[in-house]
Amino acid sequence: MRIAICDDNENDLQRVYELTRDYFMLRGDKQAVLERFQSVNGLTGRMDYDIYILDILIGEQSGIDLAKEIRNATGLKGEIIFTTSCTDFALDAFSVNAKQYLLKPVKKEKLYQVLNQIMQSVREKKPPVMMQVKTADGMEELITDEIVCVEYTARIMKFHMRSGRIVSSIYIRSSFEDNIRILLQQPNFIQTHKSFVINMDHVQRYHQNEILMSDGMPVPVSRSNTTEVRHQYMGYLSIDFTNEELK
Repeated sequence: MRIAICDDNENDLQRVYELTRDYFMLRGDKQAVLERFQSVNGLTGRMDYDIYILDILIGEQSGIDLAKEIRNATGLKGEIIFTTSCTDFALDAFSVNAKQYLLKPVKKEKLYQVLNQIMQSVREKKPPVMMQVKTADGMEELITDEIVCVEYTARIMKFHMRSGRIVSSIYIRSSFEDNIRILLQQPNFIQTHKSFVINMDHVQRYHQNEILMSDGMPVPVSRSNTTEVRHQYMGYLSIDFTNEELK
């Protein structure tokens, strides 16, 4: 995921950059790359980003005109978010298929809301990620988004699927972490315990030391992982850290 942020006001640019950076850090997305630009010229010829966060007026130049150039060059490939100090350009903004029009100073909740919408759309469009598991009946391919959680016991991995089926691996000789690496590379998976990995899309209820999954499976959160798991889960949902349910 590549994000371009363009604003001629240094303070506004830095604020949006930090909010966007924190959003992807909280989601555990280490592949997101953010670039800052204080002029339209910096973006000329570099219109290959997934998300553009543009000020409506960038110096004496128009963010709307820049958006038109982006659309002419790439079609609807990238998502455009506008920031502005006034509402005079709202109709012009949506004429270039902008995802959202945010008033300055940009509020974290508003920015996170539109980024959530974009990320959900990206996930729906992307081809499913497959994982191969060697079972007693041979090799089986699992769609990772269909996995509710993975339980590791006596060197056997048990994949709890959304359908209710449990797929068991054969005895594995390498580490659990090596075998679930493909899952941990996905933004919706997190290791809560040395023997458990969960899909955060299938969490039904979160307690400090235990997570109840959508299939009714209770998954422990190890004491050493409590803070990190809570941090990543709340970041994935992009909700405020003061949420009383998670205290």
